[in-house]
Amino acid sequence: MKRQKITLLLFILMFSASYCFSQNLSVSGVINSSADKAPVIGASIMIKGTQIGTISDLDGKYTISASKGSTLVFSYVGMI
Repeated sequence: MKRQKITLLLFILMFSASYCFSQNLSVSGVINSSADKAPVIGASIMIKGTQIGTISDLDGKYTISASKGSTLVFSYVGMI
């Protein structure tokens, strides 16, 4: 019985530790053209080194869930 309690306690601790370290942040913003400040529609936002990404909407807005320390990569055809 005591061994089962210790095993259960270790399992709970391992699960809670992995949950704490894997929390994601919600990152959002607006992409505008530097020339005329118009929203950039359909820009690609990716988390570097992954295949996780999103695109900006009709107002240039985006939201993506990324872990702390991640690098976002922005790209758009025809823009530097």
